[in-house]
Parts: sequence; structure tokens; C-alpha cells
Amino acid sequence: MQIRLATIEDQDAVVALREALWPEASHDEHGAEVHGIVTGHPRSTLPLVIFVAEYEGALVGFAEVGLRSHADGCDPSRPCGFLEGWYVQPAFQGQGIGRALVARAEQWAMEQGCTEFASDTWINNELSQQAHLALGFEVVDRCVNYRKAIPGALLPTDSSETSSHYGSALARLHHEHFGMVAEAAATELLGRLRARGMVSGTIVDLAAGSGILSKRVLEAGFDVWGVDISEDMLRLARSHAAAGQFLCGSLWDVEVPPCIAVAAVGEVFCYATAGDIPDLERLAARLQAIARALVPGGLLLCDVSGPGRSGPSGSRQRVWEKDRTLLSLDEAEDPTALRLTRHINIFTPVGVLHRRTQEMHTLRLYRPEEVVSALECAGFAVERLKAYADFAFLPGWFGFAATRGKR
Repeated sequence: MQIRLATIEDQDAVVALREALWPEASHDEHGAEVHGIVTGHPRSTLPLVIFVAEYEGALVGFAEVGLRSHADGCDPSRPCGFLEGWYVQPAFQGQGIGRALVARAEQWAMEQGCTEFASDTWINNELSQQAHLALGFEVVDRCVNYRKAIPGALLPTDSSETSSHYGSALARLHHEHFGMVAEAAATELLGRLRARGMVSGTIVDLAAGSGILSKRVLEAGFDVWGVDISEDMLRLARSHAAAGQFLCGSLWDVEVPPCIAVAAVGEVFCYATAGDIPDLERLAARLQAIARALVPGGLLLCDVSGPGRSGPSGSRQRVWEKDRTLLSLDEAEDPTALRLTRHINIFTPVGVLHRRTQEMHTLRLYRPEEVVSALECAGFAVERLKAYADFAFLPGWFGFAATRGKR
């Protein structure tokens, strides 16, 4: 018996198991829901996965588990794991398969940062209640649910927003809570410049974001010229690093001014914008343009995403709660196309309600040896980095310090 995550190849078998558990839904409804989950795009805004029990090549049970922002009897201040569905074929019941499925579901919830795991069942389903109690669940509430339509009432307008690249909600969160990469990169950059005796000159901040790195180098006595595709990010940068010169545009298209250093920090060479996905040829051309703009001995500090960025399974789900704002991340790699897709949902409090913002980021993945080759072809001496200062790169994330040679 093997307990594992369901894949697209399991779709028909999982649909059959779901139909046995939830016969009130149609075959097409089950098919659409299963397809969304196993391809990493569930209808829910929070992560949702399916674990299956496989015996001699056949699926004999499943557990559908996700994250919920709250559940009855659980701590309302943090998300918890929730057993959405759980079924084992009758011929295989009583053999510990259901227990193994729930144990794997609990492990997944713990990996997402949950400390509690919840479930529910119908009040007249005594067999399910007994099974839950046998697995250590405790009853926290019993209720009867009522519904009544309000005559003449209209459904509320959907207030969700969709932004392609660092809109106002994500820009604010990134600046306030996820600026550690830019901070560490600034420390790394300034230390390397001081070691070379460089104490003044222009530093180019490609994809400057909210200006965290730019502010640090301005405070150290350098000039800053920055570019970013997001007006919302630049609004923060112009406030945070007011002495810098910032331009809204693509790092791929701007003419890089003469400078002593270039920072391309935060996987910026990987991001696709407006459906325009970069490739190795384009990266090589951009590196050559950067080399031409740098003084001899000038420094390029950069990092890229590569295969393995989403972990050994090729997918990653995370949830953060920051100042009552909930941020969920669901990303998956396509190793054949060398692409990574990140689905981001942000729930920002507005009074007692929340406004939902969605973004989808597509990244081109580069193999580190390809980047080293492109840098060397552009005339750089290359050093592979394991970290920016005290920020160590995760697996699949590669950093480089490249020095322009004399010509």
C-alpha cells in the first residue's frame, strides 16, 4: 500500500472515488474539481491537495485536505488544516488505510505551518463520527444550519481585483515584510565595493522595487539610478529613497547608464512581464549591455531561479498572515519548459470584510552553469555565491558576483 499525492494520471480514478463519497455532484463537476486540484489550480483560494491510497496499481481510497482561514473550535487567529473529504472502498475498510491517509493529510497541514487539524461530518453519519473519534478528533460543536433567501436582495458585486505584477497590495506587503533579500544584497554590494576602494559613483538598481537596496546605497554616499515595471513599487521607492532617480519601464529595454555597479536582485532576470517570457539569448544580450555600461572592475550582483526552486516535489504552497492581511502562495515548476508559475492571493481587511487581490507571476528558470557561461561571454569574471551577506540562498536559487574585465 502506497500513500501519495494524486497526479493528473489519477484523475479518472479519483473522480470515481469522489462519486462514491459525494453522489449528489455530477461526473463533470467532480472532473473539473479534481483536474483543478491535481494541476495546482483548485477553486479554493487557499492550498488544496488530494492524497490517494494505491494498492497493486489501483486507487482504493483518497483524502482531500486543504487550508482554511478558520474552523469551529480552532484558533481563529491562524489558518488550520481541514479534512475536506475522506473515503476508502468498502472492501478495503478496516485495514488501517483510512488512518494512513489522515496521518499523511495531518503531516501536510503541519508542513504548511498549521498546529490544528479539523474536519466535519453529518450529524446522522454515526460511522464517520466513530471513525473521527478513533483517530483522536474531538467534538467541538453540534448545530443545525438554516437558510432563507431575502426577497428582492441582490448578490454583492465581486470586489476581487487582479493585477499582473506587484500591484499596490503586494507592493506594500513586499516592502513591509519581505525586504530581507534586498537588505542582505545591499550589505553584500557595499562590502564588495568598499573592498575595491569604490566609495562614490552611480549604482544601477535593475527592478528597484520599493527602493530598499537603493536607500542603503544612497546612505553610503553613492548615486542611484533605478528602474521597475511596477508603478506601485516605484511610488514606494520614490518615497523611501527620495534622492534616487527612478524610471518606470522594463529592465530589458532601458539603456543602462554608465555606472560602477549594477544590482539585479530578487530573481529579476527571470520574471515575465505582460506575457513576455525572457530566455537565455535575451539574458546574454542584456548582460553584454550591462558590461558595456560598467567601468572596468565594476560589479554586477545578481541572482536567478533555477530547477528545484519550488522544492524537490516541484510545487510549493505557503500561507503568511501579516497585520491581519492573509497572503497565500501556490507555485509549481514545469521542468520541460523551464518555467515556474506563482499564484498569489492577498486578502486585505476593509472594515469587517476583506478585499481579495490576485496576481500570477511566471518565471523563466535558468541552469546556473548557463548563467555563468553567459556572464563569461559578456566579459565578466564570475564568482558563484551561496548567500547575500547573512541571507543564504534556498535550493534552486543561485547568486553571482561578476566583475567586468578591462578591455
